[in-house]
Amino acid sequence: MQYKCTRGVAPPKGLEPLTDWLTARHQGFSHSSFSITDAVLSDFAMFCRIDLVRSAKTIKMHLHALRRYVSVMGNTINATTIRDFLFKIRNTYSNPRTYRWYLCALKVFCRDFLGKGEWVATLKFPRIKPNIITELPNRQQLTQFFNALPHDKAKAIFLLYCSSGLRKSEIFDAKVIRETRVIIPTNHEQFSTKNSYVSFYNTETEQYLKKIDFDVNVSEISIRRWFKTAYRKTQIRITPQMLREWFCSEMGMLNVPDRYVDAFCGRIPKSVLAQRYTNFSVETLRTIYDKANLTVLTQQPLITA
Repeated sequence: MQYKCTRGVAPPKGLEPLTDWLTARHQGFSHSSFSITDAVLSDFAMFCRIDLVRSAKTIKMHLHALRRYVSVMGNTINATTIRDFLFKIRNTYSNPRTYRWYLCALKVFCRDFLGKGEWVATLKFPRIKPNIITELPNRQQLTQFFNALPHDKAKAIFLLYCSSGLRKSEIFDAKVIRETRVIIPTNHEQFSTKNSYVSFYNTETEQYLKKIDFDVNVSEISIRRWFKTAYRKTQIRITPQMLREWFCSEMGMLNVPDRYVDAFCGRIPKSVLAQRYTNFSVETLRTIYDKANLTVLTQQPLITA
């Protein structure tokens, strides 16, 4: 059975008709193919780093996706094999974010690196619903989870996440200025699409940082292990990302303007107007942070307007 290749017409349902439809659909594509080797992947990584100015983490994810393609489809890549691979991914993983991740890597590789944009031009990213956290932990749950952490260092890192709003990786080897309670991410990838600035921590956190001599040299594996230990004891699921969301929510309830909450989280606005007419100096941010008087483990009264 053959189907007319008409753009915008969905393929018939069923595996065999779909295979026929794909065959007819790809008759208009170039039949040229390309071979993916280790040398090609190395060149692609350099291309992403220099030409596209991608971060090391993004490059690692692209390479992982392409290696998965090779393990499933072999070294040959063309318009047909790309769609066969994506068809398998779509039937294997229910999360559209996974499909989007693979498609993103393939688009960058084919369109930007190989110059074969026609192979992936009609492939669309799936629509993804916003990942909105509707339920954040309350102070009672935070306290229970905090008490279940294995030692003082784990508790200090937990309070840092709660009171600073930094990303998970930004805590690693961060620079702590004791006199002003400033914390500055030092290992943030400068080529990342995510910005990083400065934030602060409260007096609760300061007490536990003193116990560990302000040593925040920690790894992602350690944090995952500590949080897993607390989860097993309390059955309360809390992640560093949830604590970052909790920080933003609490600062908003304390009447801190959104632009300053964004600054604490590293989201400095890019517009000239916002940067020129809003004071984002460390001194100003510290004044706003201290005025909010954010606490984590104790209930605090809301500030009335």
